[in-house]
Amino acid sequence: MKAPSKEILHKAGKFILVGLFAAFCISWAPRPVKWVAIGDSITYLNDHLNETGNRLQKGYMTRAIEMLPNITYINKGFNGWTSTGIAEKIDQLGLEKADVYSVFLGTNDWWSGQPTGEFSDYTNNTGHKTVYGAFRIIVDKLRSLNPQARIILMTPMQRGDFVYWEHFRNNAYGSYRAKNGQQLADIAAAIKKIALHEKLPLVDIYHESGITPKNAVKFKRLKDSATGQYKNYSYPKYIDVPFNPDTDEYPYPVEAVDMTYDGLHPSDKGNEIIANMLVRELKNCKTTDIQEEVFLYPEKQATEKASITVFLPEAGNNSGKAVIICPGGAYGGLVFDREGTRVAKAFNKAGIAAFVLRYRLPDKTKNTDQSTYPLQDAQTAVKIIRQRADEWGIVSNKIGIMGFSAGGHLAATAGTHFSRPVIDNPENVNLRPDFMILVYPVISFTDAIGHLGSRENLLGTATPSQEKILLYSNELWVDKTTPPAFITHANDDSAVPVANSLVFYEALSKNGIPSEIHIYEKGEHGYLSKPPFDEWFGRCLYWLGER
Repeated sequence: MKAPSKEILHKAGKFILVGLFAAFCISWAPRPVKWVAIGDSITYLNDHLNETGNRLQKGYMTRAIEMLPNITYINKGFNGWTSTGIAEKIDQLGLEKADVYSVFLGTNDWWSGQPTGEFSDYTNNTGHKTVYGAFRIIVDKLRSLNPQARIILMTPMQRGDFVYWEHFRNNAYGSYRAKNGQQLADIAAAIKKIALHEKLPLVDIYHESGITPKNAVKFKRLKDSATGQYKNYSYPKYIDVPFNPDTDEYPYPVEAVDMTYDGLHPSDKGNEIIANMLVRELKNCKTTDIQEEVFLYPEKQATEKASITVFLPEAGNNSGKAVIICPGGAYGGLVFDREGTRVAKAFNKAGIAAFVLRYRLPDKTKNTDQSTYPLQDAQTAVKIIRQRADEWGIVSNKIGIMGFSAGGHLAATAGTHFSRPVIDNPENVNLRPDFMILVYPVISFTDAIGHLGSRENLLGTATPSQEKILLYSNELWVDKTTPPAFITHANDDSAVPVANSLVFYEALSKNGIPSEIHIYEKGEHGYLSKPPFDEWFGRCLYWLGER
């Protein structure tokens, strides 16, 4: 057989390199982000350019996604609507769950005379009759659709005299005057105050865009009352020159276009400014801010709502490691934020992917044994993450599990019972976590040191069988295959005795399992005030760095 020529080998090498580069680019491409843009006519017109008299080529949303191609938008702009009107009909608008929401409203509230109200209308949720109250309804609705979504508020833009190019009778003076005793600046200030209160990102177009009545248009073409001849009047001279919509020509020919094309709606130049301001905030929608919720049993989603919420580090800061986080709550609830979301984001900063497990809790009203539900959910989470490791940029043999309190019991159960699966696993996916992180964990269900509240909630009875007690006392199930563990507890824990952590560490040590334990003198249960988060979490990260 003839050996391939150097030229063929060179071409093959180039082909392989191109293929590898393409695969690398695909594997590290930014995750798709869904953006729902809520607004009035400025948002609406982005997808209705035919209604601009061909004066607008691209709206701010189109321009934004051209700069950020991983983002797709859904236009929820409503021509002429107010924030109060949107709040009143919020459940009829077909708003979808998204990663990012922007809210660009206010100018129609000002012109239609909707009262701004008081800040207490926002804090007390007084309803949609004021701008403050309306924004509370809108923000609450968006949070109900996706509690982890990023909500960006946008102030209305300053405007000159508006005249609609199709119907001259649809006209209004600019933001340089008050309407019904209220300035457009008052509404902009209210939106800014809400953003500061809620710690939401703000795109302050009113104050920071540079769009003002002076540059809204280059001139307004009006009749000179003395001569009857048309003249070009710049701002503020045009303010005192009357415009008759029944007899006068359209006052904004194409050559008058500046930041707006009609005194109100941004031109291509104005939309470019708005898009650039918005993109700065959209760029800050890092993977750590945008989460995906993956249901463990999608075919039973209506009844079995167990899920993992995905928190991924930035592509350039990815160690390939992953942690499944089991919040505590004594198997009667879930401390999802403090022992879930916040910890996940801290892992992301360290380059570690995190998956917060929303596991099922036994329901005492049902006369069935549901004690395996949490473990089923933990094992299913391990299985799904291993199967999708490449998609999420994870090394498949660096997937661990972490738990707080009763969540620590679940994590320890997953780490000691993986060889006894309680789920269907026809693919024979490895269910063993590669490491465990146990924070003030419940370990034992024995009368001597066990947390009896967690035991009763999981097993469904205050008097479980001895067989069940021993089955869920995880210190008894440690063997040579148990994964390494990091354990931390407070000596003054009056809810879950520190003996839980000590007996588990002793069992690990006897079986030669690499482990580390940190017992703090004070901290009680929950580490609410001490030790500081950075203290114990920093030790955890240091240990994890060796894995």
